[in-house]
Amino acid sequence: MKSPGFVVKRTGPDTRQIGRWWYRALLLIVSDDGPFAGGRLEDLGARARAGFEVDGGSVSVEHPVKICGGTQNGWYMEGTFNALNTDFHNEAVLAIGASEVYRATYARPVKYVEFAAAQNSILTLCVVPPH
Repeated sequence: MKSPGFVVKRTGPDTRQIGRWWYRALLLIVSDDGPFAGGRLEDLGARARAGFEVDGGSVSVEHPVKICGGTQNGWYMEGTFNALNTDFHNEAVLAIGASEVYRATYARPVKYVEFAAAQNSILTLCVVPPH
C-alpha cells in the first residue's frame, strides 16, 4: 500500500495541521501553541469534547491512554460526527507538549470497516514533554 502524502497548513495564528485522506480514512495531526500548553490532560479532553459537541459531534468513549510506545500519557476520545452528509467514526489522541498541545485523529465514514494500521497509528504520537 502506498504511503500517504501529507499536507501541512496553518489554520490559525497559533495552529498548524498536517493530514491526508488515505485508504478511506483521514489521518490528521494538529498542533496548537495557544494557551493550553502546560495544562492537565483531563481539562484538555473536556475542552476538546465541548468543541466537538458544539460542532454537532458526540463523544462516546474517553479515558487516559499510553502513547509513544507506552512512554507518555495521552487522552483518548472516540465518537461520531456528520460532515458532507456522511456519518463519520472519529478516534483521537490528545497530548500536551512542552509548548504545544497535539491531537492525532483517525476518522472514517462509518460505512467502511476499520483500518487497523491507521487506527493504531494515532497511539504512536510522541511529543516533547512539559518540563
